[in-house]
Amino acid sequence: MDLLNQLASADLSKIGHRKLYNYLKANYNIPLVTHIIKAGMPVFRGRSKENIESFNSEFEISYRTDFGNIIEYGRCNKPHQSVFYGCIPYSRDDYAPETTIYETVSEFFDPNKECEKDYITIGMWKTKKDIEVLDISFSEDYNTNQYFDEKQKVWKNDLSSFLERNENSYKLLNFFAKEFSKKDIKSHWDYKLASIYFDIALSENIVGVRYPSVQRSYNGLNLALHHSVVDDYLELDSVTVYELKNPIKPFKIATDLGFMNSNFTWSK
Repeated sequence: MDLLNQLASADLSKIGHRKLYNYLKANYNIPLVTHIIKAGMPVFRGRSKENIESFNSEFEISYRTDFGNIIEYGRCNKPHQSVFYGCIPYSRDDYAPETTIYETVSEFFDPNKECEKDYITIGMWKTKKDIEVLDISFSEDYNTNQYFDEKQKVWKNDLSSFLERNENSYKLLNFFAKEFSKKDIKSHWDYKLASIYFDIALSENIVGVRYPSVQRSYNGLNLALHHSVVDDYLELDSVTVYELKNPIKPFKIATDLGFMNSNFTWSK
């Protein structure tokens, strides 16, 4: 496992994505713990602009299609790979749109920063069928949230006999969860190992990943899906524009989504 410590501190801009991917696949039995997102789960995704101009179609608020312009790593995507980043509730009491705002315009909640965005457009999709996704739960960073702390205890209990026989598996689960929970992001290369873990999951036909929201200090839950499955699994249900003022409140809502969600009709 010394190699993992080296990877965590390496200059990943100087090591190719495929080289890292191949090495990890060849030398480690990478554990993949999954979770089933049930049909009917609401999924929220936000887009923001500096002014009142709204997005007017699902195409504009869903996953990116300008693949050539995606030149940096995200927490799940690699360059030129489109990933749908959304938020889902982790309990009945969790308000997922708040997580969406944290993820989209985190500076709004920071008293030391000026928020240049006045509005955020949030779409709510619903899952049309069950989705098996990679479940990121094993970072100790998440223990500040009681839900994830309890979930981690359940996973450890359910997997105890396996983890006792495969000590390295727990170390790997913790290592990759740490990559997903990174807060101190100096450059997009810091997302590279998390992206590779998602790539490994994709190779096993696991098309998404759910992980705690770093922007919301692990008090929210994100869902990322590879763009190729979004239209198969998600159905846009509603779209609302919120005004970014205290308190945050709806500014207008799409009363009609138009033909194939291509022409929103807005009402204040």
